[in-house]
Amino acid sequence: MATLKSLFWKHNLYRIFITNLLVSFQKIDANYLIKYEVTVNPPEFETTIHNKEVITTQLNASSITVLSDLPILRKGMLEITPETLHFRLTEHSLEKIEIGAFDNQNITETISLNSNKLTVIASTTFKNLKIRVLDLDYNEITHVEENAITDMPNLVQVLLSRNRIVKFHANSFVNTPNVWELDMQYNELGELGEKWFSFMKKEEALVILLGYNNIEKIHPKTFDGISIWTLALSHNKLNEVPGKSFTGNLVELMLNNNTVEDLPNTFFQQKNLRRPSIGDNPFNCATLQKLKMLAEGNILLTIYNNQYC
Repeated sequence: MATLKSLFWKHNLYRIFITNLLVSFQKIDANYLIKYEVTVNPPEFETTIHNKEVITTQLNASSITVLSDLPILRKGMLEITPETLHFRLTEHSLEKIEIGAFDNQNITETISLNSNKLTVIASTTFKNLKIRVLDLDYNEITHVEENAITDMPNLVQVLLSRNRIVKFHANSFVNTPNVWELDMQYNELGELGEKWFSFMKKEEALVILLGYNNIEKIHPKTFDGISIWTLALSHNKLNEVPGKSFTGNLVELMLNNNTVEDLPNTFFQQKNLRRPSIGDNPFNCATLQKLKMLAEGNILLTIYNNQYC
């Protein structure tokens, strides 16, 4: 009996200890002071350092830069009401952004979260923001969920290069009608799906950078409904490219270092194409002959192909 009582009390003491420890951690987390720098707009042009539980500013600011190492950006940590041009939280081991963390924040130009350890951009992480540029380069992102970036009418440039993205959706971006540049180079995409880029601007020639992935397949309707100025597909695993990938406004094309044997007729119909980079592909003789004729038409074309026909 004494042994049972002893075990009972030990168990209760252990449970109380763990509970108190968790409460203590919660208090520490709730009272965590964040170090950040605020540079206010002219005429003051003053930079100040703050240590607070909530990142905020009393004046319109040129930039807010987080200086603390912040693993999780929680909802309620930001309270940016005056207009702030740039928000930066870079090189600080950020692993997660809680849903709602950026809700109602008056940031108007850029959010820079590059060089962190983010792995997933969850649904509605970025919504109803006024920013023009979203910089998520140099993270460890594998998935951009559906509706991850939504209702952002001013957004023009999205930087997602040097991540580990394997999953993307046609509706990862929703209601972002002015995006004209998307950089997803140096990721791990294996294919490009139907209408993946339909979220981008319709009235303007676009920049889509997808080099240095593992892309083996492009859906025939991947680029439907948009007009591309610059298309980077170099250093992938493509052995063919659908004809609809080449639009009438294409000016810059990077297709080098793939395994493409044949180019569709739409490639040879491009009137604005300048300096296409298509070398290091095992083109067949018919395609090489067409490329030779194209080069003779004064197009600045470099093939870099050792095959002779």
